[in-house]
Amino acid sequence: MLRVLQLIDSNHAISQRAISDQLKVSIGVINSYFTLATESGWIKKVTSHQHKTFGYIYFLTETGSRHMDQLIQALLQNGLSLFNEIRLEYAELVKQAEDKHWHKILLVGRGNLADIALLELQKSTLHLFSVLDPDATEHQLITALQSCDAVIVADPDQAIQTSRKLAKLISPNLILLPTL
Repeated sequence: MLRVLQLIDSNHAISQRAISDQLKVSIGVINSYFTLATESGWIKKVTSHQHKTFGYIYFLTETGSRHMDQLIQALLQNGLSLFNEIRLEYAELVKQAEDKHWHKILLVGRGNLADIALLELQKSTLHLFSVLDPDATEHQLITALQSCDAVIVADPDQAIQTSRKLAKLISPNLILLPTL
């Protein structure tokens, strides 16, 4: 709904079809969002006769603008809450590595999870030996594993598969995996 309201706010002449194409959802889904938004008083539909064609122009109402602000605020709060949960998970993994006197850490991951793990590693006494993509070859993993004390997994897509792949090469006790 947030994206629908934002698109209407930025382009009053945008069609439901254009929103459907842009958001890559069915026209039926967009139609139900428009119905809800109209019935809730978030948008106002005005008939347009521009260029001898029939259509509608949609305007975000004051109520719609307030609702859009509430949706943005909720999205930000949920995002920050999730970020903090993940950050705490990786802070705990870093603490476990420090408690076990491991120094050289291999981070296997990518994307936002790897970024959060890196933030926590930078705050620690641990040495980040290397960062590898979860799709690294077995040879790359073996080479990196020979020079590290432990591995922290930060694979958003296949954390369990990545840890199983690593467990074939090193002791599972040396693999730190969040419980996310």
